This record gives sequence, C-alpha cells and structure tokens, in this order.
Amino acid sequence: LLKLDNKNEITNEKQEKNKFHERDLHPLLVKFLYENLDFNLNCKTIYHEQSKKGKGGEDKWNYPDIVGVYFPYDDYEKETITLLENIKQNSYKLFSFELKIALNFSNLKECYFQAVSNSSWANEGYLVVLQEIDSEVLSELRRLNQSFGIGVIKLEKDISNS
Repeated sequence: LLKLDNKNEITNEKQEKNKFHERDLHPLLVKFLYENLDFNLNCKTIYHEQSKKGKGGEDKWNYPDIVGVYFPYDDYEKETITLLENIKQNSYKLFSFELKIALNFSNLKECYFQAVSNSSWANEGYLVVLQEIDSEVLSELRRLNQSFGIGVIKLEKDISNS
C-alpha cells in the first residue's frame, strides 16, 4: 500500500509498519545476555533521556543503552570469593552495551565512539547491531577493536544465532 506523506513523497505503508526503534530491541538483547553462557548477565536498560545532567542529547555519550553485571558465584569456590573480598578485588564484572539497528560507513565512527565514550567504567564494552554488517564495515570494526577494545555483537531475531 502506497501513501503520500506530508512532504508529498510516496512511502510504502507496509515498510513504515515494520520500522522500530532501538529501544524495541532491548528485551531481545537482555534475553540473549541472560541466556547466553558466554555472558550470563543481569541487565538493566538505561534511560539517558531522563538524566538531569546533560543538555540536548549529550547524555547519549555518557550512558550506554544497557548495562549488565555478572556475578561469578557459581564459578568460584567460597574460598576464592573470600580471598577476592580480602584483597579488595571485585568478584563481579560490569558490561556496557550500545545498541544500534544498522551500522554503515556513514554512522560507523559515531556509533563506535559513542560505545567507547559510554563504557569507560565497564570491564567490557560492546556495540550491538541488528542488521547485517557489510564486510568493509566489519573490517574497519576489527581495526577499531584492536585500538579501543569495544566488541561487536550481531544480534539475530533468533537469539541463539547471535
């Protein structure tokens, strides 16, 4: 079904219905991060729009979309946890996730460095992308990862394939 929008441009109504926002993907990513044995995280969505600190969208550079915490209590013996507490080492890991629907050369640097900026406090930071990543973009992501350490997760609708 085609329709005229307010700018007199023809749009495909079916395509518009399929559009969604990054926030719509949060439950899918949180489920993946909880169920995936490589992560096994408890996660929380961060609503940077509600921050009182920044002005005019600058908080999107301060706060990730999702934060996760891993408590390794099942992996460690009681004595190991006690030792970590005694030497004041954290027995948990903090994760930062910046979620994007699509990644291409025009938004690559902005998206990647947004993930770098808002994950400086985390043990691990990731850029998560839903749509397919072009091979040239993937090559650039590998290069950036060598310098800045932000990982990339290709999120699939069937999370077991992510």
